[in-house]
Amino acid sequence: TPQEIYFNLPRAAYLTVKPFLAAPEEGARTAVLLATAPHLSESTGKYFSKGEPALASPRARNEDLALKLYEVSAGLCQVEAL
Repeated sequence: TPQEIYFNLPRAAYLTVKPFLAAPEEGARTAVLLATAPHLSESTGKYFSKGEPALASPRARNEDLALKLYEVSAGLCQVEAL
């Protein structure tokens, strides 16, 4: 029945992606480090991965895509884009 499919789908989806997910503590580690480490207090506007400065992917650095994302997000939030 549709209910059985609905209830089993989230579990099946979770089990499929679980090997690729980090534990909550691991996922929060960089954010906590950046918020509390005195030696990183001046590090702004940088991308960090696993507690270290890193280079974001080419798509993340693409200014045209960033502008499009901003405009779509503003539209979805029903606010005027600047």
